[in-house]
Amino acid sequence: MNTDKYLNISFSECDCFALASRIYRDHGIDIGHYSDLDFSDRWEPVSDPKKMDLIYVDFPGQGDHVGVCIGHGKFLHALEGKTPVIASIGFWKRHVKGIYRWRK
Repeated sequence: MNTDKYLNISFSECDCFALASRIYRDHGIDIGHYSDLDFSDRWEPVSDPKKMDLIYVDFPGQGDHVGVCIGHGKFLHALEGKTPVIASIGFWKRHVKGIYRWRK
């Protein structure tokens, strides 16, 4: 996955879910809207994150948050008011509510 094309998107045009949606759409997958997100239907829970898995986080003080695994223990996500960043899943581990893989 070429992450460079996502790192300079402003948060005003792309929140965390819109960023994840854009990444999936660029790979031919329509994950729908956040309000339609149902982890029991189209997503398979996994314990070992791989590229393109959705990382679902309870962001302290702000509620639910998502990012997309880019491999090597890292994920791409957008924090409110900032451009997207690459972060270590390990750093966020205590806040991770689930890791999900799109069912084909």
